[in-house]
Amino acid sequence: HVNTIEQLYRLLELRLDNVVFRLGFAFSRSLARQIVSHGHMTVNGRRVTIPSYRLRANDRVAIRKESLPKGMFQDIEALLKTHEPPVWISLDRTVKSGLIAGQPTIEEERIRPQLNTVVAFYAR
Repeated sequence: HVNTIEQLYRLLELRLDNVVFRLGFAFSRSLARQIVSHGHMTVNGRRVTIPSYRLRANDRVAIRKESLPKGMFQDIEALLKTHEPPVWISLDRTVKSGLIAGQPTIEEERIRPQLNTVVAFYAR
């Protein structure tokens, strides 16, 4: 049961749209999903438009250079100045990219009770 919760947590955290949100490139997960869908993000230098794309260790996520001048990224400098991503993501503020530097662990977050509820619901 605990392994199931840990696996579910990792699957959700390592989605591209969630990592875009965690990096501070979007102020909500729904906006992060839209940013990915519209082709503004790259993974390891390749454009990816699938919000549920699963990232792995050492994957680099970046805002496309062509997308940086767009309106949605105008205030990115100010937003990233104070933003602190989770410890498993390394943020490079100068080039607007992040590196998956480790695995997300559920101990870092306080969501275990909510995940327990989700797993219990789907276990019926």
